[in-house]
Amino acid sequence: MAEILSQEEIDALLKNVEVAKPVAEEVSKAIDTREYDFRHPRHISLEQLREIEAIHQNFSRDLSIKLTADLHDVVAISVDDTVDQTYGEYLSGIFSPTCFYSFSGEPIEGLCAINVTMDAAFPMIDKMLGGIGEQMDEKRELTDIESAVMDNIMETICATISSSWSRIFKFTARIVQKDFSPDTVIVVDSSDMTLTVPFEIVIGTATKGTFSICYSSTFLKPIIESMSKKRNIVLKEQATFREKIIKGLNDALLDLVCDLPEEKMSIAEILSIKVNDIIKTSFKTTDTANININEVRKAFGNILSEDNKRGCKISELFLEEHK
Repeated sequence: MAEILSQEEIDALLKNVEVAKPVAEEVSKAIDTREYDFRHPRHISLEQLREIEAIHQNFSRDLSIKLTADLHDVVAISVDDTVDQTYGEYLSGIFSPTCFYSFSGEPIEGLCAINVTMDAAFPMIDKMLGGIGEQMDEKRELTDIESAVMDNIMETICATISSSWSRIFKFTARIVQKDFSPDTVIVVDSSDMTLTVPFEIVIGTATKGTFSICYSSTFLKPIIESMSKKRNIVLKEQATFREKIIKGLNDALLDLVCDLPEEKMSIAEILSIKVNDIIKTSFKTTDTANININEVRKAFGNILSEDNKRGCKISELFLEEHK
């Protein structure tokens, strides 16, 4: 027969549960935790991700300079946080019509995507054609002339992508396919993992738009491997340099001085000093002398004599924080 708890026992259990809740909350706050989505395993380490973000910071700055010269107006481009997601999730956030391009990067296998929203495309095209860079209220596809102008802008973007990555891996970005609907441009399978880098572009003082670069995992694989190799080389060079520094420090010569406490003499006494005079001090053989290294006091010691040589026996070292 199952044992039935009394009301007092039930109340005691509930009380213990209430006490355990704040303790669990304090433990969770004390531990530095980060959310992890097991449906989307991270294929790029945080350190590599920071390096990629730094590369695209340089990319946004270089592209701003180039487009400022092409559009004859101030262009400011800022990079947003990178997003690790599937290609299908990337496409789900894009609305047609849009300027959607796929590009290759010889000698790397695989394709990547660039999406430029119409909010960014129309003002840039208008500026290239001599306009003031107005937004288009009507959401429509580009005409043939507008599309040709946009192709020139995309060549500038691709060239900047290639130059920004050149320090890590040299490749040549070239447009492969374009359309105003992302569903008709084949890049990778919808379930493949990608890395999306979003940007905001401001033309002049008010016109704003967005564009993004979506790198496939196949495209990033050789780049990530190159990053790891270069990092290993850098770490080895740093270790070698550190060893040289430590060896140089260990072999460096420092001035070691053992001096007696300071004494005071009158000017008359100093002027009366002659050769072979003995200057008496208040220092006793049992007193400790100062031991200085490069004029910095580091220890105390006792003066001693052995084999007709003077020495100093360490009696006290200063605390570690004063070394």
